[in-house]
Amino acid sequence: MLVELPHQFTDRAALAFARDISTLVSEPEVILDFRPVRFVYPYGTLLIAHAIKHFTTGRWVNDLKTSVLGHKETTGAVSYLKYFGFFKYINVDVGLDTNEAPGGSRYLPVTIVNRNTLTPQEPGVVFQDNIEHTSDRLAKVIFPAREEESAADMLSYCFRELIRNSFEHANITTCAVMAQRWDSGFAEVAIADRGIGIYRSLAKAHKVASPDDAVRLALKPGISSAGDKGTGSKWDNTGFGLYVVSQLGLRYGSFSMLSSGQFFNPVAEDQRPDPVSLPGTLVKLRIATRDAEYWPNILTNIVAEGEAEAKQIPGAITSASKGSRKSNTWDG
Repeated sequence: MLVELPHQFTDRAALAFARDISTLVSEPEVILDFRPVRFVYPYGTLLIAHAIKHFTTGRWVNDLKTSVLGHKETTGAVSYLKYFGFFKYINVDVGLDTNEAPGGSRYLPVTIVNRNTLTPQEPGVVFQDNIEHTSDRLAKVIFPAREEESAADMLSYCFRELIRNSFEHANITTCAVMAQRWDSGFAEVAIADRGIGIYRSLAKAHKVASPDDAVRLALKPGISSAGDKGTGSKWDNTGFGLYVVSQLGLRYGSFSMLSSGQFFNPVAEDQRPDPVSLPGTLVKLRIATRDAEYWPNILTNIVAEGEAEAKQIPGAITSASKGSRKSNTWDG
């Protein structure tokens, strides 16, 4: 059976593709056709890669054949996917490997962050410190100029909190990130892991009736499943990182999240998550970096509002950690 990839890797198209191929898991032979692909976005790219990895893994266990077509094109969007490390990420042996392309002032290719490489080698250093250094490096790939330091700082904070979330809550050793910026001033950050998902993570510390409830609760301030919530460390798990990142998207761009089989785009309070049969968690943040010069004030205001809201939420932590309060550059 021939399955065409979407013309554009938008959120909606990627979700539809993920749903479509999940119904073909028992099909005797499936050919994934990349010839129609014309344009890709970071979140859609990682979501489609995530869906293909999940799909092919299940078929491999059952000794079913899956192949690809059009992956050797040398022009257009497929050539970008080859350069970005997309095909190697889905275990198709063509193009560059993940982490091989250096990236540029407009994009960060598929980049695997491995917890083993974040293990501290020096006394007094914890792995969250190394996440911060890694996040700085990733942000400066697409905002390298000195006059872009505020935008790089804003993006580094988002990378840091999303990567921390994956490693501290998802029970995984690696996660994948991508990013891109446009002339409009917007930048998009995407992160994907194949961990236990928000529902199983939050259920350790909170009463959540369903994955739907868990996804909604996770975006509230002061909600954490980790145990080190009040040690006084800069990196206490106080449940404010994901809240801040989601609020940045809601106020200055867009935000969406897929976790525990639920896709959630909280543009309206009554929006219901869409079921998507995928494990792990994928997060998208698109943000207007033209507002980056106000970043310290933006962060301070969001945290203050979150702390006030957390006081009204049963079981929430009411004070953000030092790490969640401050971005990297102006940490003093």
